[in-house]
Amino acid sequence: MGATISNCCQLEAEGISPYQNSYLNPGKARELSKRSNKVGKKKNVRFVDGKKSTAEQQSTCNASSNREEYSHLADASSPSKKCMDLERHNANASLRNSQSGLEPSFIKHVQDIKSIFVFDEKIGDGKFGTVFLAHPRNDLESNVAIKLIPQESFSHRIEKELLLLKNIDHNNVIRYISAYKDNEYYYIVTEHCEGGELFQKITDDGCIDELEACGIIHQVLKTVKFLHDKEICHRDIKPENILFKRKDHNKIKLIDFGLSKQLLKGEVMHKKLGTPYYLAPEILEERYEKEVDLWSIGVVTYVVLCGYPPFYGNDAKELFTNIYHVDYEFCEEDWSFISDEAKDFISRLLLKNPKERLTVDQALEHPWILSNFMQSENSIKQELNSNCSDVHQLRKKELDYTTEACSKSSECATLDSYEKSLAEMF
Repeated sequence: MGATISNCCQLEAEGISPYQNSYLNPGKARELSKRSNKVGKKKNVRFVDGKKSTAEQQSTCNASSNREEYSHLADASSPSKKCMDLERHNANASLRNSQSGLEPSFIKHVQDIKSIFVFDEKIGDGKFGTVFLAHPRNDLESNVAIKLIPQESFSHRIEKELLLLKNIDHNNVIRYISAYKDNEYYYIVTEHCEGGELFQKITDDGCIDELEACGIIHQVLKTVKFLHDKEICHRDIKPENILFKRKDHNKIKLIDFGLSKQLLKGEVMHKKLGTPYYLAPEILEERYEKEVDLWSIGVVTYVVLCGYPPFYGNDAKELFTNIYHVDYEFCEEDWSFISDEAKDFISRLLLKNPKERLTVDQALEHPWILSNFMQSENSIKQELNSNCSDVHQLRKKELDYTTEACSKSSECATLDSYEKSLAEMF
């Protein structure tokens, strides 16, 4: 699910550089690194503090000797489906129990998990455990994903994530099914998403067609609206945490609620949490609200459309400084074929002042989302109408052949002759 941080030093200690991205286009990392030390090209649309910059501003902002350094941003001392038979108050009681050191009541104890599920194959490894494709012993058709977490790795954060998921019932949020434990492992059972990560799709394709990208972002926005309406902030929206339910890549599922927080109305958050490339500037200042999710969606949209992130650097300090100054550009080479509406959508989310950003409702009403969504809807309707017409024509031909076969004899044609007629038709 990708690395998450409380500070970049923790990431580097784990051997994961916060400024390396495996989904950069070939050679793009090197090119971006060089470009970060140059004045922006005339054709490139550059933004500083979330606003289009003049040539003079570009020169100033690209002179590293004149830039304020935010070394404290990398300071190691910085703070770091629902269960059908469980009501919200029971989940809250479980959370209170876990905070008191008691075993959460929804986790079932088993002697042998294989008496309940058949494990088919390993499908992934994560920081906290291994994920297997499995199916219930009494239902061969229903695939599930089961994450095995060693008991010593099971944390309060994972408990909180499960308790949150148990109370979320949304079509685009990964569906929690159940949780078990034995003497060695915890077993977290969720629905299986066979389409893989958005991250992997970007890695494979380099970037994604604008119409398809808009369909993905529209679903992410609808999901975040649902969460925000329930006062839940995700805090880690990124391509690694967006899965596709099926291999056709039409339906997304938002996952990994380990950093999510159930808020009180108007509550302000302070912990510096998230994934470096997708952190909003106010997270670096350790005072933020739900608008950080909209910033992350802006970054994800940028990445999906061109294959690399808007903010980068030769090290964590430079990356965080660029984020803090909202210093990015739409490189002519990569963005010339992308609509102005898409660029406007991104630029209205990547604003330093969170109160000036599009709200989730405004983002859903943005022309880029509306126009592409309507185009996508019309395309689907045309395909459905075409399929319906094909089915109607097939049924008509079947009826014609049946009628003709019946009219040639006093009895209806035999099954063999009917099948022969159908074979001739195709």
